Amino acid sequence: MKRRDYTLRLWFLLVFAFLLTAILYFLPNEVAGVKLKRVDLLAHLRNNDNDPQGDFLTANEIFNSDSLANEHLAQQQDSLTEQEAYEAHVRDSLYNALVLDESTTTYSDSTDTNNNPILIKDFSPQHNALIHTYKAIAKQEPLRIAFLGDSFIEGDIFTLDVRKKLQQKFGGAGVGWMPMASNVASFRRGIKHTFTGWKTKSAINHKNGRYFFGESIYSVSDSVATLSYTFTNEFNTPKQATIFYSSVNSVPFSYTVNDSVYTDNLTSQTPIGAYTLALKGHSIKLRFPNRSGLCFYGITFDNSDEKGVIVDNFSLRGSSGISLITIDPEIASRMNSLRHYNLIVLQFGLNVIENTRFNYTNYARKMVDVVQTLKGLFPTSDILIMGVSDRGGTLDDGTKGTLRATLALREAIKSVAQATAVAYWDTYLAMKKAGGIVQFVNEGMAAKDYTHLSFKGGRYLAEQFVDSFLLEKGGYSVSAE
Repeated sequence: MKRRDYTLRLWFLLVFAFLLTAILYFLPNEVAGVKLKRVDLLAHLRNNDNDPQGDFLTANEIFNSDSLANEHLAQQQDSLTEQEAYEAHVRDSLYNALVLDESTTTYSDSTDTNNNPILIKDFSPQHNALIHTYKAIAKQEPLRIAFLGDSFIEGDIFTLDVRKKLQQKFGGAGVGWMPMASNVASFRRGIKHTFTGWKTKSAINHKNGRYFFGESIYSVSDSVATLSYTFTNEFNTPKQATIFYSSVNSVPFSYTVNDSVYTDNLTSQTPIGAYTLALKGHSIKLRFPNRSGLCFYGITFDNSDEKGVIVDNFSLRGSSGISLITIDPEIASRMNSLRHYNLIVLQFGLNVIENTRFNYTNYARKMVDVVQTLKGLFPTSDILIMGVSDRGGTLDDGTKGTLRATLALREAIKSVAQATAVAYWDTYLAMKKAGGIVQFVNEGMAAKDYTHLSFKGGRYLAEQFVDSFLLEKGGYSVSAE
C-alpha cells in the first residue's frame, strides 16, 4: 500500500503559521478599548539595555518628517505684532540661556546634590504658554488648575501636595473636585469620603457617555444615594460646595450641615448645571433620590469667589489620555463658563508602555489630536504636559532599573508638547534627581510595582513641580492690569 505524501501540507502549515505570527506582530495596541499584546518571537534576542540612545525615535525626530509642528509654529509666528515679536525675542534669549544651563546638569541613579528646579520647557513661539496662569496670580484672581491623569495621581497623590504648597503660597481653601463614588475613597487624604447607592459609568467601560475631564458619570442605583464628606486639617476649610449635574426634571434632595437638615430642588439643567450651597463646619451629608434622566459629574469644595489656588484632580485608572478627544463639546463649553480653568495639566502614558516596544509615534500623534482638541475647546486655558514618570522593572541582567521603553515614551510625549506648542515638565528627570524609581521604591516613595507613587513620593514630586512652577513664574512680566 502506497503511503500518502504530506510534505506539501506541512509546507502550507508552516507558511500559514509564519503569516499568522507576522499578522499578530503588527496588531494595534488597542481595539475598541481592549488592550492587545503583539506577538514578537524575537523579543528576547533584541538589545534591551538601558541606553537612552537606542533604536527608538527622539522627540525631535518623531515629527521631523511631518510638517505639523513647523506649520503650527509658523502660523503663530506670522500672527505676531512687531512689539510681540520683540518681546518673544527677549524671552527666547532668556529661555535658551536657561535651557543651556540645565543641559549641563546630569542626573544619575544617585541622589542629586544640586537642588536646582527642573526647567519647564515652553515650546510656544513667544515662550508664554502659561500666560493665563500667571496673569491670574498677578491680578489676584482665583487660579484654577485641572490635573488630568491616570492611576499615577489617583487618590490625590501628588496633587494633594501641589494644592497644599500653592495654597500656602497664594491662598485658597478646600480639596476642589470630588467624585460621587470612588474605589480609592478610603485611601485619599485631605477629605474623608463615604457613599452608598451609586453607579459609575466611565470612558473605560462606556465609550459613548457625555463626559467632561473626569470621563466619569454617576447615577443613583438604589432608591436613594448618599454622600458624606468630612474635611481634615490638610487644607483651610472651604466655604461652599457646588454640585455639577444634569437633569431633565426638577429633583428634590436634602443635605445636612452642622446637624441641621435642609431640603431644596435641583432645577432642570441640561446638558450640565451647577448648584452651590454654603458650608458651615467641617462636614456635609447629602441624599439624592433615584430619578430618570438624573446624573452627576462631581462636587467641588473651595472658595471659588475669592483669590487663591484651586487644584482639581481628574484621574481615571487605566486611561491613556486618548479618549479625551471625545470629550463632549457642549458640556465642555458649559463647564468653561461654570468653572473655567487657567491651567490644564496632562499626566498620561503609563498605560501604553510595553517592555519591548520602543516606538510610540502613533500614540504621540493621537495625543497631538487630543491637545489640539483641548486647545480648541478651552482657548483661554494654558496647557502643560507632564512627561512620563520613571517606570522600572527587571532588566535582562536580573537587576531592577528603568525600562528602556520608558525612555522611548518619554521622547514621544515630549514631542507632543513640541508639536502643539505647549509647556512641558519632565517628570522622569525630576524623579532622577532623587535617584530614580529604584531609589523611590527602596525609600518607600513608590510601590514595589516600580510604577506608582506613595504619598511620600508624591510629596517629593510635588515639591519639585511647585519649585519649577515658581521658577517659571519669575520669567513672566505680567501685571494686574
